[in-house]
Amino acid sequence: SENEKRIFHHKLVAEFKKTGRTIIACESQDFYTAVSDDYGIEKTDAVELALNMTDSDYCDNIKDEVFESISDHLSYNGTDYIDTENAHIGTEGIDEFEVVSWDFISSERIRRDDDTVKYHFKYNVELRGTSYDYWGRDDDTKEVILSYGTNHLFSGSITVEIEREANIFIDFEDSNSFDVAKIVAGKLQEMSYEENFSDPEFERYGRYGNCPDCGTPLDDDNVGGNGFCINCAPTH
Repeated sequence: SENEKRIFHHKLVAEFKKTGRTIIACESQDFYTAVSDDYGIEKTDAVELALNMTDSDYCDNIKDEVFESISDHLSYNGTDYIDTENAHIGTEGIDEFEVVSWDFISSERIRRDDDTVKYHFKYNVELRGTSYDYWGRDDDTKEVILSYGTNHLFSGSITVEIEREANIFIDFEDSNSFDVAKIVAGKLQEMSYEENFSDPEFERYGRYGNCPDCGTPLDDDNVGGNGFCINCAPTH
């Protein structure tokens, strides 16, 4: 373009002169309207033609933006897309996930309902999160006692569905917008998990909580049964 005006490339002009015809500039929506009128086809068919010609570029242009639009939802609702039956998630679950990495796999148009077109975008993702088990409450403070955290890594694919408006008035070559993006499928597998026994947040608690009588942190070496340390257990 020059001075914010669109012009044809000089090589295209030189090439077109060989045809002996005149170049007529028009935007894509005018072109598809002309196709509809000249060939006696429905405008909806002209839209379908436009979609077939531009789908690939459209999906490639928005694939990053599509993932960014659902990344927050994935962070706070990742458990919805995890194979929890085969994972080692604590009773308190995982409040928030970190998206470690993601890669675009593929996209395809799946359906068109009048002027609404739906696509599926598929991504590989890796999520990291920490879960906890409920260990009870402190007898004095009534504060909830949680286990040391267990760190998890999950990996797999998700499918994101988007909606796009498409009608004869849309300039398909310049339209990279979409109206709705939502995760419609996902089954991430647990790749690894590791119990964390040195989380500073839980230094004042033992692996099995604290002795209700003396407050001693309980671990494998001093747990005496019934939730008490070896010194206090005989009195209970």
